[in-house]
Parts: sequence; C-alpha cells; structure tokens
Amino acid sequence: MKWAHRDWVRVDILNYPEHVPVRGNYIKSGDESYDKECEDRVMEEMEWNDWAWCTVQVTVKFDVLTRSATLGCCSYKDKDEFKASGYYEGMVDECISTINQDIVRLCTEEMTMEDI
Repeated sequence: MKWAHRDWVRVDILNYPEHVPVRGNYIKSGDESYDKECEDRVMEEMEWNDWAWCTVQVTVKFDVLTRSATLGCCSYKDKDEFKASGYYEGMVDECISTINQDIVRLCTEEMTMEDI
C-alpha cells in the first residue's frame, strides 16, 4: 500500500471571488475608523488584485485520488503570500490526511472509488 506524502502529490491553488462583503467582515479591531480604513483599502485593491478578497481552494491529487480544502474571506497580496501563510500548509496536510484515510477505506473495502 502506498501512502500519500507531500513529496508525491500535486497541489493546485485556485482563488475565487468572495461573496461575503468586505465591510464588516474583514477586520473587527474595535476601532470603527481603523476598520473602515482597512476595508476601504481592500475594496480598492479588489479592482486590480484577485487575491485582495477571495475564497481559496487547495486541491491535492495523489494518483486517482483528489481532495480539496476551501477557505473563505481571504485577503492576500498574491498566491505566494498565501502559500507563505500557515493556512496553506494546514490545508495541504488536511487533504493528504483525508486521502490517506480514503486509501485505508479502499483497502479495507469500506468504500469504492464511486464513494470518492
């Protein structure tokens, strides 16, 4: 039995427009003026930066098995900044763990490929 491991998987990262409004959801510092300033900056940046306010999906592929993790209300400069965040590593680890659980279930006949 071969296990999914970070060195043996393909990782794809996609970002999608976030449907949750920036206003009231980006930051809640307790200082309304500061919050508005930050939200205004993000809303301006959204005009030219797809990563300014988005939902991010990380998809891990191992052989024929694929799993994804999604995180909403994200704000980054670019894909590299997202990858440097702790969220990226955690999402990849979550997908690899789920794939390995799928492998166990497939090997013990608790599931079929149609269940995936």
